[in-house]
Amino acid sequence: MKGTAKAEKKAKKHRKKSSVSAILFRSIATVFVIGIAMVVIADSRMVNYVYLLKTGFDLWTSADIIESAYNDPSKFYETLREVELNNDISVEIFGPADNIVYTTSYNGPYIPLPFSENDTIGDQYRRRFKITDSGFQNTGFHFDLREDGSGRVKREYLVFVRDLRNGGRLELYKLKNELDDVARIGIIFISSLSTIMVTLMLFVIARLIKRFTDPLKEMCRITDNMSKLDFSQKVGEMRGEEIDRLARSINAMSDSLNEALTDLQAKNQKLQDDIEKEHTLDHLRKIFLTGVSHELKTPIAIIQGYSEGLSVFAREDADMAIEYANIIKSEAERMNQMIMKLIEIIKYDSGEYEPNCESFNVYELIDDWFVRSKAQLADKGVFIINEIPRDVTGYGDIIILGSVVNNYLSNALSHVEDLGEGRIIRANLEDRGDIWRIYLFNSGQHITDKDIGKIWTSFYRADKAMSRAAGRSGLGLALVAAIQKLHHMEYGVENVQGGVRFWFDVRKPGIEPKQLSE
Repeated sequence: MKGTAKAEKKAKKHRKKSSVSAILFRSIATVFVIGIAMVVIADSRMVNYVYLLKTGFDLWTSADIIESAYNDPSKFYETLREVELNNDISVEIFGPADNIVYTTSYNGPYIPLPFSENDTIGDQYRRRFKITDSGFQNTGFHFDLREDGSGRVKREYLVFVRDLRNGGRLELYKLKNELDDVARIGIIFISSLSTIMVTLMLFVIARLIKRFTDPLKEMCRITDNMSKLDFSQKVGEMRGEEIDRLARSINAMSDSLNEALTDLQAKNQKLQDDIEKEHTLDHLRKIFLTGVSHELKTPIAIIQGYSEGLSVFAREDADMAIEYANIIKSEAERMNQMIMKLIEIIKYDSGEYEPNCESFNVYELIDDWFVRSKAQLADKGVFIINEIPRDVTGYGDIIILGSVVNNYLSNALSHVEDLGEGRIIRANLEDRGDIWRIYLFNSGQHITDKDIGKIWTSFYRADKAMSRAAGRSGLGLALVAAIQKLHHMEYGVENVQGGVRFWFDVRKPGIEPKQLSE
């Protein structure tokens, strides 16, 4: 039960809320419809009473006019006819003895004034109406509702009765059915007009509300984007001082947040870069310390041993002393070269070195090593083949790219073998669109599967005994990897028919590294 209650509470909390425009429209429309409905209901209830009161007042006024006409007998009947026609009423006048002396329906000769007890136009002209309701009663006058049931349609009259000064009685008849019809028409008209007005006003209200809430919706949309860290959109100029001021405040807040976020991102990126750089340097320091401590043990032990021997043979055997001194010198030079290479790798990997890129001739870069190593190549009987076209131009730091070539070809010279076709070192290239891929092949044994993925690691040597004898430290290929990464270029090795082929990429002039990464 508790779980159900919590779920219902959560559902109510997240239930979709009505928009401001919907709430305003419902509220205003409800008030407006209730007001119009009250007016229509009040009108339908009161219109009959209003019409009766107005008709009663008109009958009263007509009675005053007729009674005033008694003072001018020559114009009495003329005035009487005008009152009848102008007010659409019927008139009956009775003499002092309740004798009828005038009725609207009478067409005979008029009885001259003043009326006496013997004057009459005949009782056949007297109305025989049934009194259905005795209305307002007062001394000298009263109102009645009378019904004429002689015809097929019953007709009801509002009758005003007043006593005349000469002792007679005046009765004015107004057909109440006409009042009811007028009241009914008025109710229908007002109801129809009210319906039309309500519809029209609701439409106008909806338009006005939309005009008022559209800017708020626009602000909500933009602030929603701001909550998603999108500050690209701004609120336009708004109508109304308060809303426009709110719009400007939102824009100002958006600019401030965007500026603060941009600054925070820049600082965060710098912090990430600093952390990454620190991790890299820490990793390189560990490599340096581990490698140096491992690699220097042997040459230091050799130097220490030959130094002791040198002190013994220095006076007894000059030739042996010179040999020991040369060994010590060779080991010291080897230690120096290893440390210099390791420092060079750390410099490139740490990002502290910025390549000095320029255009260079690829053929000359490779051929320069062949020329400098001519004696070594001749001693080992190596046949060199440079298939690189003489007009190929690359782009990069030619000084450190020379180290790539030197380490690749020195490694090739160390491992070149005759597998039946002679000792061969061959250079060629492949056009790969935005880059040149340079291949350096040497005939000889393949690199084993367990070694081929590790040769780029610092101090790694597949044949440790042979490498030591050849004076190699295992840093050459690690240096190649560092230089190629600095240029954002690829590098690699593959076993091919008859030997091993190392390769590295050089970009063409005018091509940026970021274009290649895409």
